[in-house]
Amino acid sequence: MATGVDQPRRRYLYLLPWGTIVLLIAIALRVFFNDRLPLFLNFDRSAQPKESSIWWWRCSQIHHPFMEGCEHIWLDHRDRKLYGACTNATSPKDWNPGGNAATTWARSRRDHIAVLELDPAGRDDEYRIQRLDIPNNFHQNLNLHGFDARRIGNRIRFWLTNHTPVLDSITGKALDVQTESSIEIFDLNPKSGKLVHVKSILGEALDSPNNLAVDPDGKGFLVINGGRTKLGPFRGGPFQFGSSSISYCRTDTGLCRTVASQGFDLANSIAMGHDGLAYISMSSTGTLAVYKMVGNELTQIDALSLGSALDHLSVDARGNILITAFTDPVELQEASTNPQASVTAGTVLMVQKKNGRSQKSDEEQYVLLPMIEDEAAKLMSTTTTAVHDVQSDRIFLAATPESSERMAGNLKEINPASTAVAKDDLVIPLINFGPFFTGTPSDKHAVALSITNAFKTSGFVYLKNHGIPPSVVSRVFASSAGFFRRPQSQKDGLGWTTPQSNRGYVAIGREKLATLEETGKMDALRGSAPDIKETMEIGREGVDGLPNQWPDHLDEEGKDFKATMLSFFGMCKDLHRQVMSAIALGMNLPEHFFDDFVNEGDNNLRLLHYPPVRKDVFKQNPHQVRAGEHSDYGSITLLFQDQHGGLQVRSPKGTFVDATPIPDTIVVNAGDLLARWSNDTIKSTRHRVIEPPKPEGQDVDDTSDSYPSRYSIAYFCNPNNNKVIEALPGTYGEEINVIKKYAGITAGDYLVQRLTATY
Repeated sequence: MATGVDQPRRRYLYLLPWGTIVLLIAIALRVFFNDRLPLFLNFDRSAQPKESSIWWWRCSQIHHPFMEGCEHIWLDHRDRKLYGACTNATSPKDWNPGGNAATTWARSRRDHIAVLELDPAGRDDEYRIQRLDIPNNFHQNLNLHGFDARRIGNRIRFWLTNHTPVLDSITGKALDVQTESSIEIFDLNPKSGKLVHVKSILGEALDSPNNLAVDPDGKGFLVINGGRTKLGPFRGGPFQFGSSSISYCRTDTGLCRTVASQGFDLANSIAMGHDGLAYISMSSTGTLAVYKMVGNELTQIDALSLGSALDHLSVDARGNILITAFTDPVELQEASTNPQASVTAGTVLMVQKKNGRSQKSDEEQYVLLPMIEDEAAKLMSTTTTAVHDVQSDRIFLAATPESSERMAGNLKEINPASTAVAKDDLVIPLINFGPFFTGTPSDKHAVALSITNAFKTSGFVYLKNHGIPPSVVSRVFASSAGFFRRPQSQKDGLGWTTPQSNRGYVAIGREKLATLEETGKMDALRGSAPDIKETMEIGREGVDGLPNQWPDHLDEEGKDFKATMLSFFGMCKDLHRQVMSAIALGMNLPEHFFDDFVNEGDNNLRLLHYPPVRKDVFKQNPHQVRAGEHSDYGSITLLFQDQHGGLQVRSPKGTFVDATPIPDTIVVNAGDLLARWSNDTIKSTRHRVIEPPKPEGQDVDDTSDSYPSRYSIAYFCNPNNNKVIEALPGTYGEEINVIKKYAGITAGDYLVQRLTATY
């Protein structure tokens, strides 16, 4: 059990065994739309996925009194802590001045900032949670609404929206019809862990603040006002469209001014992007509006129609915008009026700004990725805020406590992806790749997350419905077997020559797989236990000075061999591009980010034959294997196995686990270059080929004296030789406290370096 401050009680709700994304249901309650949504609104949901898309997440709930009512949460990526502006479970329904509700007795009088350490402190995955004390130099109760924070030097600074009742000048009692609102600024002392009050900012331009966004440097901030006058009889009804306004305040001087007052239809949330632009969610129209400060005015420069009632925004360390939204306005209104009894289905969307290599002048500048949709309100009922931890690929949600309790009883395991391998902490999923070709955007993104997540954990996946017909694979295996049956003299005449070429026949015993750090041992290993296999290496056709070694001049079978392999090479090239697109989406990059890196197809098709081997060879030499322990060099490998097996993958416990062949699937694994490219976010896992495992049910007293031939086909995928490979966007930086681990290198130079060490 981890020790620390106030350990919470946890429940686990598993939606997918391999998933790494943990969903924090931080107990939260309030009227979710600061300006309530009218019942008659009807949203066009064409931009939304039509099915529930919660099934690829592994979820858990955290219940703790300090996390109660934390509608707004903010993630410190550097120190990996989650902060929440928290109240109690009942206060916001009647005390919400930003939404025109100011019954003073409903105030909690114990609003606070809570902090959760993002990485569990113990083996049981319990989190450390504590409450930050209000300093003695602040002589009020906090009545928190929205907040934002920035790291300024070695401290964190908080800007808090605070609503304070106006006191009757005679009786001294709080008045229900009026409120004074301010922005309270606090610094968190890194040594003492305590808040220090810096200043209060008030003014006519802060008439009804309900959300704010701070400049990247902390020098100023934008505030959404829910109405055009302070709360009271002349403020207007709660559904007065266009009543919101935006103010800009300076942190140093405390001066505020209105910078925009037209065109805000129930502006609900605001976030400052890494690009310096302000993103504002319009609840009534389902629009994400993009604004830029031009002189003294906030000017709209873009708008995205997202098709749902938008709630809160957040920005992750890669600059992606996360949006919580509601798909049914009637349910939303009921949940706003009676949150304890009603729930509403929610969705989480991610908006990416295209800044990758695939951007074109005539394309839309933003990509919409449906992250989660739960139409049955089982998982994320009346969710208010979503934040994304890019380092661990977790999404944290704030939701109501009552709905959290209810869904804990209703949620069940939904697992569309099966597990191919699960032993010694090694889990390799079997993923249906078909929806990536033909499914909804939500399905496509789910497949992408599945693959990328597996690469980050085990480094391996099995793919079914991958688009290469079984009949084609069978024909390639037959053609490969026919080649290896040729006389040795014919095969030697097509021999492999140089690492630069990497084309041609490689005889048994020539190759000894190893990593660069093992090259000093390579000669000794070759002598003691050479790999028992022969291969035929085929590269991209038509490269000047690097011809493939075809047997087409020998006979008609040789001509058919060439035609079969060229056709298959092209199919694998297309699948390589599709899998890289899935990885791009899974890494929160534009879908076609890798297209310009892999379009030339500088890949290698390897046909492998493991000839029959006497069993006593393995008994006499404990180091003997058919292919030595190694990791692959390139980006990914597509492996087609025959029925005999023998592939083993190294587990986190250091054991080797059988990756048993599954008919009509491909085993796909990440290579060293992709791991380097991802700044080691993705794992390149070591594996080997041994004698085939004994078939299940086979008699222990097997009298055969040799193991049968084994054939496999590996398509080694690489970036274009001339492309410089360096850490992908979002895998390093101050925001996530990760350095760039490797210098840039061209793909060609890297692969020649590795091949030179191998042969």
